[in-house]
Amino acid sequence: MPTADAFELAARSFEQAAESLDLLLATTPSHFGPDTLQGGLLTLVADLTVSTTTATALNAATSLVDHAATCRERASACRAFAADLTTYQRELDRYRSEVARFDPLDIDAGQPHRPLKPVRPFSWIDV
Repeated sequence: MPTADAFELAARSFEQAAESLDLLLATTPSHFGPDTLQGGLLTLVADLTVSTTTATALNAATSLVDHAATCRERASACRAFAADLTTYQRELDRYRSEVARFDPLDIDAGQPHRPLKPVRPFSWIDV
């Protein structure tokens, strides 16, 4: 399962791919000026192909940005769960220390309470 770092790396990859598509979209139409293609069936086919490809690329870029956002949300959830586990481990260590010092004959001593282990909120979380 991916960790927070893996999700962050994926998010950066998705964003870089979206930026590459944006750059491609910004430069490709400039190649179809009057000096390159002018009239005729080839111009219509080229314009249609570029228009279709542009729409597809825009859709893909939007999807990549959305996937990057999802990865960042998942990275955040992984970090939050890791923080919960760290807190739990610290509380568990304190509990074990209290149990080691606990005297059942001391009527004033409160019995130590074991902390609750945090539940993994999503199956895809790894720490």
